[in-house]
Amino acid sequence: MIARLALALVVAAPTVQPSVSDADRVMALGGGVAEVAVKLDQQHAGAVTVASYPVDLQVNVFFGPASRLRGKLAAGDYLIWRWASVTKQVVATLVMQEVEKRRVDLDALATKYLPDVALPGGDAVTVRRLLNHTSGLYDPNSGPAGPDGTPLAYLRSKSPAPKGIDPQCLKPSGRAPGEKFVYNNCDYVVLGALLERVSGKPFPQLVNERIAKPLGINSLRVLKPGDRDDIIGVDAKGATDAGVDPGRYGTAANLAGTSNDLLAFDRALLANKLLGPVATAEMWRGDPKLGYAALGVWSYPVALKGCVTPQHIVERRGEVGNVQIRNLIAPERGIILIAFTATTATEFGEPWQGKGLTYELLSAALCPEPAK
Repeated sequence: MIARLALALVVAAPTVQPSVSDADRVMALGGGVAEVAVKLDQQHAGAVTVASYPVDLQVNVFFGPASRLRGKLAAGDYLIWRWASVTKQVVATLVMQEVEKRRVDLDALATKYLPDVALPGGDAVTVRRLLNHTSGLYDPNSGPAGPDGTPLAYLRSKSPAPKGIDPQCLKPSGRAPGEKFVYNNCDYVVLGALLERVSGKPFPQLVNERIAKPLGINSLRVLKPGDRDDIIGVDAKGATDAGVDPGRYGTAANLAGTSNDLLAFDRALLANKLLGPVATAEMWRGDPKLGYAALGVWSYPVALKGCVTPQHIVERRGEVGNVQIRNLIAPERGIILIAFTATTATEFGEPWQGKGLTYELLSAALCPEPAK
C-alpha cells in the first residue's frame, strides 16, 4: 500500500525577508524530501521536517496509514516523539554553557566537579572525554538484555530506577580513558550529574530554564521512569516496544517533544541564542581520528548527489526502543532536516557510503534539482 502523505508549507514570520529564490529553494527541497519520505516504512507513523535559516521557512511531511496516531500526524505539531539520544546534544549544549561561564573546564577531570564519585579511570576521565565518548566508562549495552536485545536496565520494571548515577556506570570496562571512541550512555549519565552539581539545579529545571523558556517551546519533556510518550514503536516483525521505559535512560536519552520544538532548538543553535559562536564551533569540531565525533554530535564533510562540493553536516542520531531519529544541520547552508520514524524497519544507512535514506534525504534537501 502506498503511504498517504500530507505535505504542508508553513511560512512563519521570517527573521529576514525571504527572496523569491529562497522560497523556491525551500519548495524545491520540500518536494524532493517528500518523494524520498515515501521510501520510509509505509505501515508506521513517521515525520520529516526540512527548514531554512535565517529565512524562517519549513516543509513538514507526515506519513503512515490510518491509525490512532493519524489525527495527531495530520495536526502536525502535537505528536510527542522520543528525542532519544538527541538528549545528548542538549546535554552537550548545557555543558558548553557552563564552559562559557567558566564554571567547567573541558579538559579538567570530571572528578573535580564530582569529587565523591568513584569513576573508574577517574584520574584520566576529563569532561571532554565524556562528551566525545573516549572516557573508557562501562557501556550498558554490553550488559544483560531482554529477548529483543534491549538492555534490561532500560525495560519497564517494578523495581525502582536508580537515583543519581546508575551503579553500572561505575563498573570497570577494561578500557583506558582516551584509548578509543566507544559510544556509551554512561558518559552522558555522568555529565547529567555533573551539570546538576555545578549548577545546583536538577536536570528538568535546567532544561526548562535554559532551553524551553528562552525558546518559547512547550512540548519538551524530561521523562521520568514510568512516564510514557505518544509513541509505541515496532520492529521489522511488528513486535512493539511497550516494555521499553525511555525515562530509565536518564540524561543519555530521556527527552521527548515535537518535531517543531526540536527545530526551534536547532535554529537557536544556528542563531547563537544558546551558545556563542566560539563555544558552538568547539562543540561542532569533528575529529577525523574519532570518526568525526565532536561534542554530543558528529560533524563531518560528505559528498552528496547533485552537489559539486562536499557539504558540512552536524548530525545527531538516536534510537530508544523502536523509535528512531535523525537531527541534521548544514550550518553553512542554513538547512535543517529532522526525521522521526516509529519502527526499526526503517534503514537510514550512512551518508558517507553514498547511499541509503539519510544520504537521499540530505541530497534532496541540500542539492535539489534546478526548476525546469
